[in-house]
Amino acid sequence: MLLHDILFMLGKIKKGIKRAYTLHKVFGVSYITILMSLPNNHNITVPINGIQNKMRVRTAMYLSEDLYEIERAGWKIKNDTGNNSVIFENGKIRLYADSIFYADTINEIFIKEIYKANVKDKVVIDVGAYFGESSIYFALQGAKKVIALEPDEESYKIALRNIKENGLENKITLLNKAISPTRGIVNYYRTNSAGTSSTAYDQMIRKDEVIVKKQVEAITLDEIIANEGEIGLLKMDCEGCEYSVLNSFSHFDKTDEIVLEYHKGLQNLPSLLKSYGFVVTVKKERGNRLGILKAKKRVN
Repeated sequence: MLLHDILFMLGKIKKGIKRAYTLHKVFGVSYITILMSLPNNHNITVPINGIQNKMRVRTAMYLSEDLYEIERAGWKIKNDTGNNSVIFENGKIRLYADSIFYADTINEIFIKEIYKANVKDKVVIDVGAYFGESSIYFALQGAKKVIALEPDEESYKIALRNIKENGLENKITLLNKAISPTRGIVNYYRTNSAGTSSTAYDQMIRKDEVIVKKQVEAITLDEIIANEGEIGLLKMDCEGCEYSVLNSFSHFDKTDEIVLEYHKGLQNLPSLLKSYGFVVTVKKERGNRLGILKAKKRVN
């Protein structure tokens, strides 16, 4: 076994211990329940805001860490039982979601700032706007304009509500469309993982979770660039569409920075972006499958 593999395994064990501790300390789940449920990933009951939530133990461990970190950063979580929503707010931002599991996305974007970039007074393209959280983040970071695309109708409706709730309609243009190598009507596949969807079925890592296939209008990145000109940041989180879209993109010369979540390995993305003069950095999250890739134009 290579040293890298040993360190990776030790890192996973350390994270597992930390998450088990958080699940026990913050949510009161006993260590015995956690240890007995872990081998087969059995369901356990987790009390959150007075509501008993039944979920897989490993899911509960991930969720407890995210909830702990966002609450420690000042975020409050409320249940809007009238609208069957969960509300996340920190005094400045108010976000509606249809699941407590959106805590992980809030943690990634607002606390860990995985999409941090210099967007002040620049145009941002947000591919995979989800419930509007990343677009709101960019707008609050000073972006001149955010063009946000979300193909899933349910996620789009939540994003639209969140943009209005935070008074950012003048900065964020939200489109219920997909990005594709060619324009037209395309299929997209929605999973049961908190509204996750993709137009790239062959690149999805959650094929076994697909619950519905729908159709949506698609446009190309080249079309947006033609209308907007220079782009300060291209952000992508589209569950696998990043490969076909970037391999057909013609305007890397008009894009300053790219940050994306890759979903099925890096494939040719680093070599592609380096060939257009980008400096590429990668942060792997789950082995070689998932991670964050950042690409920034080399300064001569």
